[in-house]
Amino acid sequence: MRFSSIHGSLFVLALGAIATAACGISSGDERTDDSDPSEQATVVKPDGSDLPGKLKVVAPTGAPADTQISFEGNTTLQGGLGQEIGPLSVGLHRTFIKRPDGILGTEANFQILSNQVTTIHTGLLAIDLVHAPPTLGLSAIKRSNSRVIYFWAPGGRQLPVDLDGTKYEALFPNSYYLEYGLWDGQDVTLAGDETKVAKAWDYAGRRVAKIVAPVREYPTATCAQAGSGDVVPLYTLYAPGKGTNPFVLTDGQSLEAGLSAKNASRTYELAISGVASRVALPVGALGAGPLTFQVGRLDVEDVSVKQSDGSVKMVRGDYTVYAKTGTSSSGQDVFSSSNSLNCTPATHSGVDLPRGRYKVVVRYSTVEVGTKTDTIVVDVE
Repeated sequence: MRFSSIHGSLFVLALGAIATAACGISSGDERTDDSDPSEQATVVKPDGSDLPGKLKVVAPTGAPADTQISFEGNTTLQGGLGQEIGPLSVGLHRTFIKRPDGILGTEANFQILSNQVTTIHTGLLAIDLVHAPPTLGLSAIKRSNSRVIYFWAPGGRQLPVDLDGTKYEALFPNSYYLEYGLWDGQDVTLAGDETKVAKAWDYAGRRVAKIVAPVREYPTATCAQAGSGDVVPLYTLYAPGKGTNPFVLTDGQSLEAGLSAKNASRTYELAISGVASRVALPVGALGAGPLTFQVGRLDVEDVSVKQSDGSVKMVRGDYTVYAKTGTSSSGQDVFSSSNSLNCTPATHSGVDLPRGRYKVVVRYSTVEVGTKTDTIVVDVE
């Protein structure tokens, strides 16, 4: 038994020596550590804070002083430009700019961080129509649906807009769309801290036609008049898939109509009262400015009939008009068999027509032979 105890004690001492040696190797004071500090782990320590934050909306100089900031779902919390508004819970908040007249303007979502002030920079935008040429949807043209203007924010929200070019409105940075005149309009992009005047007649990003009325020598034929007191023709612009817009142009007056960039492939047709068919309205290239479409004029005088005594008598008749449709193999003009007018006007009158070559057939009566005709080929300019 004693022999066994001695050997057991020696075994325990041996194990202790091995353990001591092992500890010395793993924690020796003289060992050099060659590990790269860049390989050490990065420690993130979330604080889990749910303290509310604030929002501060700033605008360039010139913003309306009474502009207010409000929030969706919170009818009590609001503030002015440049103010720290809060407390706001952590997370996304739907935020509105409220105009001085109380109407909600532009809106956007902003992330509120815990115990921080989130600062947003708006821009200032004004829309100038003062110097615009007569333009469909922008100008007060007689009979036209004048100033049919819509200002759209992303998402299809319609915004109010001042039109004199001097009233700036604070808007969140974004791309907006100014719509007017059937397919016409333009994109307006506003950056933070930017002050911009959008010229509604700017040709950049638009395809534009300029319709010019002719100078009329004789009164417009009754059947071609606009009616309701207007003795000149009524023009109607057709935008397939969109609608129509009528207007009246006095002698030499013009009106521009355009296609916005996103509607650049659309088309217009022009109808003239008294004319049987509409005509395609050509428009200029994108950004190139207006392409002039000059409307022609045909005026037909009464027929001068020489009397037996040598005097000349002016005789009232009527007329029909036939447009040239081509050229024969022998080089002769070919004219339509259908009257270009939807009426048969009396002479000493005129009609507005698309420019081109026409055959005019005038009928009148004489005492000697009864009804006679006179055919004239004219180039209507």
